[in-house]
Amino acid sequence: MRISNRFRWTSANSFREAAELAYWCHVFGRYEESLEICDFLARYEFSGNYAFWTHVHFALALQARLFRKQRKRTRAAEYAKRIRLDVCRDLLITRKRLDPNGSLALALKQGNPVAERSARLSRLMNLCLFIELGGSKALSVPALQKDYDETLARLYTLVGANET
Repeated sequence: MRISNRFRWTSANSFREAAELAYWCHVFGRYEESLEICDFLARYEFSGNYAFWTHVHFALALQARLFRKQRKRTRAAEYAKRIRLDVCRDLLITRKRLDPNGSLALALKQGNPVAERSARLSRLMNLCLFIELGGSKALSVPALQKDYDETLARLYTLVGANET
């Protein structure tokens, strides 16, 4: 797989789109492609700019999750260790962060499946990250995992993908 010629190491939007593509590959069961994209993003070294690093966080969390699913725990731990946390975990991992601007609630209220799909992908990305960070006092890993599974199942339905 070749990352788009339009990808720019100087564009936070490129990082966001690549991270989202990695998660869409995950949703559609394209794990090798998902890992390739994550590996590509993982080349980025933290430079203090969270506009870029946030999306690398998501890629690292997905890599850790997919390697753990393949029973490659050492590799999973390597990627999880690269996730930077410069704020208190209990402040970062809250219910509000799972739908920060209310986009999922609004999509459900309006019955808008396109907006719901986008909001659920964002939720899935945050859930994956929160699980890899070990949860918080407010949200335990088992609770986050249950939400992750439900969110993933709903995405399967919204996009017509088969559960894998």
